[in-house]
Amino acid sequence: MILEQKINSEQVIEQLKHDPLLSAVLKAIEKADSSPLSPYYKPEFIDWLFDDIPFLRMTPSQVVYRRPLPTQIINPRFWEIQFDNEPVLFCLNTPQGSITLFNRLSQWSPSEMIELYTTLSKYYHEPLTTHSTTL
Repeated sequence: MILEQKINSEQVIEQLKHDPLLSAVLKAIEKADSSPLSPYYKPEFIDWLFDDIPFLRMTPSQVVYRRPLPTQIINPRFWEIQFDNEPVLFCLNTPQGSITLFNRLSQWSPSEMIELYTTLSKYYHEPLTTHSTTL
């Protein structure tokens, strides 16, 4: 597995081998387009997934849906951001910290990345309200 080259922890590599969901997700990501996205690319949809479960889908102007997080997802094994149903960022959480295994946002400026994270994080911490659509 190509992604294993980025992981220098035997414990994490063993986790990958024995976790069917994580293994399947990583195989799909390995097949995805890995070319960097232009900083001018504006996605129609942004999705944020925890352990391959969609948590948030939004357009540039509104939240399309938001799912309440189950207790076990508070500390997910992995999380992913997708633009228009294509992976753009994938991070694996390990006891040693988070490892970025896939990143198509490398040409984005720090301020653009901060804006993306700030927007997504706002919904992670905000309680569900009547205007949120849940699955």
